[in-house]
Amino acid sequence: MEDVLEHFLVNLKPGLIENAKAMENDLRAVVRKHIYRKMKKYPLIVPNVFVS
Repeated sequence: MEDVLEHFLVNLKPGLIENAKAMENDLRAVVRKHIYRKMKKYPLIVPNVFVS
C-alpha cells in the first residue's frame, strides 16, 4: 500500500494539491482500485487529506 501511495504522490498533478476535495477523490479511486485488484472486494474508503 505504501508503494501505491508513493506512486500517487510522485505522479500528482500540480493543480491538485490546491484542491483538497479533488485530491481526496483521486486518492480514494487509486486505493479502491488497488484493493479491488488484490482482494476482489470493493471497500468503503474515507480519506482525510490535510493540506497546510
